[in-house]
Parts: sequence; structure tokens; C-alpha cells
Amino acid sequence: MSVASRRDEYRTILHHLHDIEAAKIRRAPEGAIYEGGDVILLDKKTILVGINQRTNDKGFEYLSENLFPLGYEVVPVYH
Repeated sequence: MSVASRRDEYRTILHHLHDIEAAKIRRAPEGAIYEGGDVILLDKKTILVGINQRTNDKGFEYLSENLFPLGYEVVPVYH
């Protein structure tokens, strides 16, 4: 999380992560930041990603690279 006040929020899902195979969990590269609230499923194949203080270009690129092979078009929305 890029905003200091939200950095500990991941702890609320830790118990769910134990149910997922470690090999299926992906970690964004250093410097890639994306916030769930900035990611919107527009339709069955289009995802909009807002680029701002909580989601950066590197985060968008990471999402795009990982979702494109699954058939999604990932579109940046700069604001």
C-alpha cells in the first residue's frame, strides 16, 4: 500500500492466503503499486486501471502483463 495509513490492511486477509498454494500467489515487482479501488471490471474482457497516487504506471504494467494472457484488455485511466 502506498498510503501509510493503509499499509497494515493486508493483515485482514492473511488467514485466506494460507488456503492458497504458495506457487499461485504472485507478488508485484519492487516499485509496482496498485490499489484495488483503482481497478474496475468494465465488462467481461475490459479492466480499467486508474493511475494516480495509489496506483502507478509500474503497477498498471504488472497487471496488464499478467491479465492480458488471460484474455483481458487492461486500459490505463490517467487522473
